[in-house]
Amino acid sequence: MEQPKINSDIYGLASFGDLQGLERACEAEDADLSVLDEYGRTALHFAAASQDSELATRCVTLLLAAGADWRVRDANGRTALGEAGIAGHATAEAVLEAAWKSGELESMELP
Repeated sequence: MEQPKINSDIYGLASFGDLQGLERACEAEDADLSVLDEYGRTALHFAAASQDSELATRCVTLLLAAGADWRVRDANGRTALGEAGIAGHATAEAVLEAAWKSGELESMELP
């Protein structure tokens, strides 16, 4: 199944920290932040694992504000919080951890 163009582009925008492009993509009428790539990752996973820590934090914050689901686990069982931790992005990790703590966690575990 072919993904809509906006959704395939959003992974790259998040991964490379293109804040302006990511903001436009999030505001697009057909934007779906819950679309998974072939490994079960969302744009939030890509943002959390990006190269630059500051841009990772800004992209993660933008995606969360746009309604990205922080609970999604990829094929390896990792959430965006786990990806931020692996990448060493402490501030992005703190933003995602705050999302976990403010969410409904009765039946969920931190990654």
